Amino acid sequence: MGYKSVIVGTAGHIDHGKSSIVKAITGTDPDRLKEEKTRGITIDLGFAHLKTDDLIISFIDVPGHEALVKNMIAGATNFNICLLVIDAKEGIKAQTIEHCNIIDYLNVENLIIALNKIDLVDKSTVRHRIAEIETFLTNYNFKNVEIVPTSIKQFDSINIIKNKIVNYAKKYEDNRLDFPFLMHIDRVFSLKGHGTIVTGTTNFGSLKQGETVTIFPINFLSKVKSIHNHNDVVPNVLPNMRTALNLSDVKKSDLSRGYVIHKGDYYSTNIFYAKIKIFKKLNSEFTIKSNKKYLIFYGTDFFYAKIILLDKKEIKNDESTFAIIKPDKEIITYPTEKMLIRSGSPQITVAGLTVLFCDKLNLQKNDLLTFLKYIDDNNLKSALDFLITQQSYYPFKNLHQLFHIPKKEFIHLLSILKLNTFSNIIYPESLLSNIIQEALNLLKNNNKIDLNSINSFKNLPQLLKEKIISKLKTNLKDGNYFFVGSIVQKKEQSEFEKLADNVLSLMKEDLSITNTANISEKLNIKRQKAEKILQFLQNREKIKKISENIYIPTYTLDKIITSAIDLAKKDGYIDIKNIKSILNAPRKTLIAILDYLDSTNLFTKKENKRYLSNLN
Repeated sequence: MGYKSVIVGTAGHIDHGKSSIVKAITGTDPDRLKEEKTRGITIDLGFAHLKTDDLIISFIDVPGHEALVKNMIAGATNFNICLLVIDAKEGIKAQTIEHCNIIDYLNVENLIIALNKIDLVDKSTVRHRIAEIETFLTNYNFKNVEIVPTSIKQFDSINIIKNKIVNYAKKYEDNRLDFPFLMHIDRVFSLKGHGTIVTGTTNFGSLKQGETVTIFPINFLSKVKSIHNHNDVVPNVLPNMRTALNLSDVKKSDLSRGYVIHKGDYYSTNIFYAKIKIFKKLNSEFTIKSNKKYLIFYGTDFFYAKIILLDKKEIKNDESTFAIIKPDKEIITYPTEKMLIRSGSPQITVAGLTVLFCDKLNLQKNDLLTFLKYIDDNNLKSALDFLITQQSYYPFKNLHQLFHIPKKEFIHLLSILKLNTFSNIIYPESLLSNIIQEALNLLKNNNKIDLNSINSFKNLPQLLKEKIISKLKTNLKDGNYFFVGSIVQKKEQSEFEKLADNVLSLMKEDLSITNTANISEKLNIKRQKAEKILQFLQNREKIKKISENIYIPTYTLDKIITSAIDLAKKDGYIDIKNIKSILNAPRKTLIAILDYLDSTNLFTKKENKRYLSNLN
């Protein structure tokens, strides 16, 4: 599409003029419902947009009435920039405070405050309101704040706001494209000739026309027939984009606001871990107690959940702690996601929670706290290292929901910690090699072992067990072993196999034993039998034929090549004389070995000397 998409959300008390300012900026009235137009207030989310240069700036106009804050939250979770509207006559009111608590917790850094209706007050009042707002904002952590005295009757003030929004939008960046597509549904409707349409603001990723999406929680697969952005047909979706998807094979009655559309790369959970923070700026003191149920809003949905505080029995205003959250239904979430907690009486947003981990952990309380603190500090290296150290391995459901970082960053993290992945399991490089070495050590003194007798093997998932068995088979391929499940047993050797092992041992010890005649004479056996033994050993790659009638054990030959390279580096060359310093063998065998070295391409022969090829 070629555009960057940015979401601007409104906030503020009821009737302070949010919708009017959005209409003045965009030319579109965001109040779409008949009741909204009749009553002059925003009841549900309203939408408008502005295109400029290479930007699509989407406006989400949220309701300011206290009873409709749940609708405000549904929009606020996607804000990149916030336009906070304050009536110059009334100043800071209840929903001004509640909305600021929400957008501050959601880490909306860019805040433009429209001090509205200045045409209805004198200049002294405007100055007083600005000072009041500046003092009020010291309670929050907004990074960039602009206060603009505004009136929809003064077009210059509207243009100032518009230009500030565009400037912030141009600078706004995030990495949301690095994750699979996900969008919370905020509207469902049908159009004659098209079928079912769902709308929402894209959280992550990209999506193209013709692709298949999963609809959660019904887990229904549907093909995307077309994609719209503010009534324009577009070929693909971008993060932070107001998106309408025309879905196939699903009825409007099957869907609901709060459902999630994704590309099948997300899993749901009924337990997750979070850090909870009660807001400082509340009209009265509020307490969250452990093992109690609370109403939690996320995306465009909500749920009740039991909150189990991990290191405190209760928390109050401006306090925070780590907690286990147990929703009353399955939800799709991910680390870093922000949720909001509402009280029932009075109805007010009292706290926020940040998801830290969204899969069940089998850690003791103190270890769990250590792990969550690492994540909260964004020390993901220590978090992952601690998790693997505690559990030996970790079976993940997908990487991007584990810590919610781009795949390339996770791969780098694995590399730093010397961790591997096999299928969906993270494990340290040393885990498998240590188990294999322990098994090999046991087999030195036993003809039969059960791998499950090794504790570190016994508790592994089946996939890792199979990987270890496969590696052991490779290690033991020449040792006459067979495997039945986790049992490793040495085969009973025939008399011929025992004799062949004896011959191999003699050949390793004595380089004068290299052919049928030597073996026949040394062991007092017939030449025909000696020839069969050499063929048997050669077929199993235990020995190599390096010239006519000369065989050398493969292991020995590899050591000779290494020693020859070292000698050539030391003396500058090797020949029939200096090779005797590293080998005790008959001259005929030494000549055969020198000729074999020529065939490796490691050496170049000039006259009677061999030089390392890479030194010429």
